[in-house]
Amino acid sequence: MKNILTLIDLYKETKEIDIIFLINIKQYLSDIELQELYKYSLYNNVFIVLIDSQVYGEKRKFEKKLIIDDNLEEYVL
Repeated sequence: MKNILTLIDLYKETKEIDIIFLINIKQYLSDIELQELYKYSLYNNVFIVLIDSQVYGEKRKFEKKLIIDDNLEEYVL
């Protein structure tokens, strides 16, 4: 978790990138850590996109979900 927050800090300092993409990060963070990540990124005006290979239930606060199925059909939650 600390490394991800450091990544956000680096973005804030350099302004080199617009979006940070994190792959399968929900497998490694608890719900509390994930919520803190969302808050920290919003506070620092950093956009993050989480790309996961699994469905993790209901949408959490600060999340917008886009699900793409096997037929490449999109569903927004």
